Amino acid sequence: MVTTSASKSLKAIETLKAFIVIFSRNYAHFTCLLREIFRPTDAAEKPVITVLYHVDTYDVLKQRGSCGEAFAQYEAKHEKEKVDRWRTALTETTRLAAYHLDHWGY
Repeated sequence: MVTTSASKSLKAIETLKAFIVIFSRNYAHFTCLLREIFRPTDAAEKPVITVLYHVDTYDVLKQRGSCGEAFAQYEAKHEKEKVDRWRTALTETTRLAAYHLDHWGY
């Protein structure tokens, strides 16, 4: 069952002209964010801008470091199919041209 707040969020996401996905060190630790990442990857007709904020590209691509720790916990708690979808969505989104904010001193 989708809550009213979540329903409003989903409707708002559907009306966007583009997606900006910001990955931080702890992004993968929030399942609500992992669920939402399907929106940009499913909406291929909309531009997606990926921003990596103080996180290494390969940590997200390969799910290592903090990202890997989060996925190790998910594998013990969630269905393999769901975890695999999250992994794929993270990988696909990170493979897009990404901006690295830590390179600019932020």
